[in-house]
Amino acid sequence: MYSFLHRLIITKYHWILLLLLAPLPSCLIILHGYYRLYQLEELTNTTRIIHKKILYNALVQKKEEKILSQLKTSDPQYLDKYVESLCFLQPEQKKLQTLLLENRLDPISFQRLHWISQENRLVFFEEKIRKHSLFCEVEERQQKTIQANEEDLKQLLCFIEQVHIWPYGAKPGVPFLFITDFNLVKKPITPQQKVFCIDMKLIKREAL
Repeated sequence: MYSFLHRLIITKYHWILLLLLAPLPSCLIILHGYYRLYQLEELTNTTRIIHKKILYNALVQKKEEKILSQLKTSDPQYLDKYVESLCFLQPEQKKLQTLLLENRLDPISFQRLHWISQENRLVFFEEKIRKHSLFCEVEERQQKTIQANEEDLKQLLCFIEQVHIWPYGAKPGVPFLFITDFNLVKKPITPQQKVFCIDMKLIKREAL
C-alpha cells in the first residue's frame, strides 16, 4: 500500500513537472523569434545609417568638386569689377541732378548729391590671408558704411551670394564668396524715403 502511494505521488509530480515544462519549447521558439527580429531590426538600422553616410559623402564630394571647379574658373578681379563698381541710390541721384540743373538744389541736398555720387561706394580691404593646399582664403572687410535702396540690396546679394532675385544674378567668374558678418539698418532720409545702411565682412576663396 505504501509503495503504491509512493508511486502515485511520484507520478503526480512527474505530470506536474511535465505540465510546467511543456510550454518551455514554445517559449524558447518565441524568444528566438524575437531575438531574430531584434537582429533584423539592428541590421536594418545599420544599413540605413550606412546608406545615409554614403549619400552624405556623395553630397560632400559633389560640393567639393563644385567648389574646386568654381575656384579654377574664378576671376581674381571679380570684387573690383562687379561689386566695388556698383552705384547705389541711382533714382535719388538722378532726382537731385535734375534739381541741380534747374538751380533748385539747397546746400544740404547738394552735399547729399556729392556724397551719393562720389563717396557712397563699396570698398573692401584685405584683413587676413590664409593659404591652403588648393586655394587661398582672404578675409575682406568693408571699409565704410554705405547706403542702398531695396533694388541695390537685391543686386548686391546676388553678386555675392550667387543667388538669383529677378532680374539680378551672379556675374561670370564669381569666386567662392560667403558673408561672415552682415549689419543692415533701415534709415529714414525723408518721411517718404528710407534707405538701408550696410556693413559687411566676407571671405573670398581663390585658386592658388
